[in-house]
Amino acid sequence: MVSCLKPPRDNEFDPNNPDKAYLSGRTYCPEGPLSTIVNLIKSDTIIYLTDTSGGSGFYEFKKIDPGIYKILARAPYYKPVEIYPESLPAGTENDTFDIYLCEMYFNFDDEAVGTQEPFGFIRKTGNWQVVEDNQEPGKHTVPNVYNCDDSLGVALFNKPVANFYLSAIFKISVMTMPYWKTGFLLRYQNENNYYVISIDSANMALLKIINGTPQMPPIGVVAYSFSKDTWYYLEADVYDNHFRIKLNYEEMIVADDNTFSEGSVGFWVFNNPGHHTSVDFDDFDICR
Repeated sequence: MVSCLKPPRDNEFDPNNPDKAYLSGRTYCPEGPLSTIVNLIKSDTIIYLTDTSGGSGFYEFKKIDPGIYKILARAPYYKPVEIYPESLPAGTENDTFDIYLCEMYFNFDDEAVGTQEPFGFIRKTGNWQVVEDNQEPGKHTVPNVYNCDDSLGVALFNKPVANFYLSAIFKISVMTMPYWKTGFLLRYQNENNYYVISIDSANMALLKIINGTPQMPPIGVVAYSFSKDTWYYLEADVYDNHFRIKLNYEEMIVADDNTFSEGSVGFWVFNNPGHHTSVDFDDFDICR
């Protein structure tokens, strides 16, 4: 007779335990609540429950079978956030499980060719547009890149930052020797005040521009030979007054400066009057 009785469900991780779990919280980006798709995944690959947090950022999972789950949060242009393992034993009631998405990624492949201001960017000066580049798919994501073909170009990520990590790849496809420069703007205030990672055919330098004048000597400089039609991978890690710049995973410049504490970041192309350079940028990643 005993063998015919329903077995007790006192294992707190038994999925058939009638005492279910509850989980809710909000999803955020650095600017505030973020509409996000949140998946509750079991057995590492099976989507068990899904909720969309909406504009308020609130998501909720009710009557969850007890167990150990993976939580995956996804929003357009943000790197997914994966939390694992997350134990939800029987009777769990957690209504403050907030999720933060901080890292954004742009490869321009979902933008129409000819777009001058792709999502997340503001064109300040110069001829910028999304163009097709199906060459070397192992070196960058295909089919599109963001290109500047002009004598002076500034395109900014549209959110101000203070401390951040960014990476991107770039390729000089046309250069007017020896007049071209390209690079990345850091803590950009306006057209006359900013930091810039300045790249030319023979050097990479971290410069400070104040009232339109480059301050000398550079904050940091290193000799490096840059070639046409070659993809380069650049990283900048900026925290408080500390700058760490890498090229192709090699540390190139480590320096300190406290002139500008926050501002914009973006792409930069510069030439002497009467000359122009064409530069492709792709796979822009920023963590704030």
